Amino acid sequence: MRYIVLFVLTLFFALFNTSFINYISILSVLPDIFLVFVVCIGLLEGSITAGLTGLIGGLFIDTTAGSVLGMYAFVYLLIGLISGRKVRDLTNETIIKPAIFTAIATLISGIIIMLTIRISGTYVSFFYCLVRYYLPAILYNCIIAEGMYFVLRKLYTLHFMRRFNTDLDILLKH
Repeated sequence: MRYIVLFVLTLFFALFNTSFINYISILSVLPDIFLVFVVCIGLLEGSITAGLTGLIGGLFIDTTAGSVLGMYAFVYLLIGLISGRKVRDLTNETIIKPAIFTAIATLISGIIIMLTIRISGTYVSFFYCLVRYYLPAILYNCIIAEGMYFVLRKLYTLHFMRRFNTDLDILLKH
């Protein structure tokens, strides 16, 4: 049941990221709700689940947003793998951990997207995009990450989201 809920949440946040995100922009800065979701899943579940979540949602975003097929899938897969892997390195549970990982993930995502745009032949000023869009987006995403992480942690306390040793869990651990 946990994986069905995660799949539905993945599609919801990916759809929200492509459809309704323009309604919550502040000074033309858009948050990346799906990136925040992938980071939170990485912190709660681990790298395999977060990587699959990022890949599935990224492919959905690529097909609905009309971008280069695979660009967002690659970015979110990478973010999921990194955020899920690092959760094992930190043993203490701090309240700012989602914000720290979200800030790093937003910066990595921005660099990869700008490099992809540059490789495709379009000139973008790295410094301008960083100062104008990505630094404010880091702040915006970090605020959203704290709230989303709190809600998802509460969701994980419900019975149907608890971890049981299913065949898939055992397979994903090896």
